[in-house]
Amino acid sequence: IDPSRVRHGVPFVERKSTFQAHVLLRLRSAEEADAFAAYLKRDPKVARASHNVLAFRKRLPAPSARGAVRDEKNESDADRTDDSSVSFAGDHDDDGEHGAGKGLSHLLRVTESEDVGVVVTRWFGGVHLGPRRFQCINNAARDALVDAGVAKVDANCASGSGKSGKKS
Repeated sequence: IDPSRVRHGVPFVERKSTFQAHVLLRLRSAEEADAFAAYLKRDPKVARASHNVLAFRKRLPAPSARGAVRDEKNESDADRTDDSSVSFAGDHDDDGEHGAGKGLSHLLRVTESEDVGVVVTRWFGGVHLGPRRFQCINNAARDALVDAGVAKVDANCASGSGKSGKKS
């Protein structure tokens, strides 16, 4: 992974758990998304984290005259835009944080992020957050995607993260 394509979000603390998002720009394949997660885990601090939740969204090549291009591995997560000639493949890995990867995949779709992988790292601080943990994961990812310039944010939509706690 070329470090110039990686952006790291600002870590924040919510009730003793720390969250930080990492974004890979110009994603080329599902395999590269997996390689990105492995690249991040080379950092001992990231490797020791409780969870490293991954999601990616890749724009697929335009369909050929013979039919649409299909990515078998990610077919269930493929989505189409209003323009039926454009399609995307995506996938996610919860890394033990059940449902968090699906939420990140949804975030990538609604922000219209393309050719990007995102990993949100959570260091559990001993206090259970309940459903709030999903909001923290999505806030970390959204802020990092916006900072990286890949997320399209509606001006009427609240773009504040609602983060609380101390920055680390």
